[in-house]
Amino acid sequence: MVGQGCVYPASVKTLPDQLTAAGQTWHGYMEDLGADPTREKATCGNPGSSSGTGTADPTQSATAKDQYAARHNPFAYFHSLIDSGACDRNVGPLTNLTADLGQVDTTANFTWITPDLCSDGHDAPCVDGRPGGLQSINDFLQVWVPRITSSPAFRKDGLLVITFDEADVSGDADACCGNPTGPNTPMPGISGP
Repeated sequence: MVGQGCVYPASVKTLPDQLTAAGQTWHGYMEDLGADPTREKATCGNPGSSSGTGTADPTQSATAKDQYAARHNPFAYFHSLIDSGACDRNVGPLTNLTADLGQVDTTANFTWITPDLCSDGHDAPCVDGRPGGLQSINDFLQVWVPRITSSPAFRKDGLLVITFDEADVSGDADACCGNPTGPNTPMPGISGP
């Protein structure tokens, strides 16, 4: 079924597992996470609050109310984080980040931020009327980069890395080095015909 994906077994350890074992903290902040509880949980971001993992992902496309995409949340795909409760404790809406940046001791050692399907440049135009594409990426960065770089933790010893995965708004996957899809998949991150 399209969007069903896979969840790695608990034996597959993640960067957050390694950070925790080393006594370091981590958090994930997802834009629009929990905006529509019928599509995803407000913590961790597993697709479908009532259906849980292993079911079709209702966040494959944006709605005007909710542009969160579970496929852009790496933490929701590892049983080592889901089963231990670490995902629920450490992954939440992007709106939580501003308060956490307020002090060094409330800012995690490792922070992951995922914009929604509009702010990441995926959709153009966006379902909520924003332009999408590069303009919405730029708008997102103009808000969040100054908040991060002016925070006490960043000023102490921070590092900011920004990456993008959208190659071409027109949907031409060949625009990015001709990378192939995964085995038996029509598109990266999608299972089934």
